[in-house]
Amino acid sequence: MKSSVKTVFLIALLGMALVISWNAANAQRNEAPPAPQSEMQDGNTRTLDSVQPQGLIGFITTSNPYCYQPDVTRNECVINFRYTQANQDGNSPYLKNLQFSIDGKIRYYSGMFFENSNTYDYAMVPQGFKVLCGSPNESGLGNDYGKSYSVVISAISTTGTQMGANFFSVACPAYAP
Repeated sequence: MKSSVKTVFLIALLGMALVISWNAANAQRNEAPPAPQSEMQDGNTRTLDSVQPQGLIGFITTSNPYCYQPDVTRNECVINFRYTQANQDGNSPYLKNLQFSIDGKIRYYSGMFFENSNTYDYAMVPQGFKVLCGSPNESGLGNDYGKSYSVVISAISTTGTQMGANFFSVACPAYAP
């Protein structure tokens, strides 16, 4: 039994070595990069360089979201974050905005103009994002918790595509009148 495990392991290692050496050999070929493409429309010309790297989000740093109930006599909770920051590498397409969605509904939009980073601080929306607390164990997480919400923080490019995202699930305290 032990020898068959060793054999499988050695075959897998050999396969990885072959893939890595093939990729290295292909990367060292002396091929000229493709020529830039030009497009013309209504007298306007644009040039597209297919070798230019596409814009990338270096990272989106986000503190964990939290949910609290400011008034225990009301079925009203608040979701917020301490901070969020997205940084972009400076290549096109550029970072256009940050979006916060709660259960698929956009609740916050932070636009920008020719910048490589975007920062959100809880003081920017001090009242937070209001949601229903929910009844005890509504989310199945126990009687201390009500509803659970999915939270997505997305970095959107100037072309409208998502460049990166952070995904969270946050549980709110139960409303028990």
